[in-house]
This record gives sequence, C-alpha cells and structure tokens, in this order.
Amino acid sequence: MESFAYRFLIEGTLIRAIRERQPAAELTPEALTYLAHYLPVSPHT
Repeated sequence: MESFAYRFLIEGTLIRAIRERQPAAELTPEALTYLAHYLPVSPHT
C-alpha cells in the first residue's frame, strides 16, 4: 500500500509540473529519480 501511495503522489507532482511547464531543474531529487527509472538503459554504459 505504501508503494502505491508514493507512486500516486509522485506521479501527481509530475503531472502538475508538466501542466505548469516547470523546468526539470526545479523538480525534487525524488521526482528525478522516479523519472530516471523509465529511461532506456544504453548497452554502451
């Protein structure tokens, strides 16, 4: 349940940031970490 609540809150924060065109530099470290989870992994790293 805790992971669902965290995901719900962080995704709400990100949706609001997108709607308000908030620069990525203004996002919290937690929000950036959450987004990084969805980046493709390069085989060259």
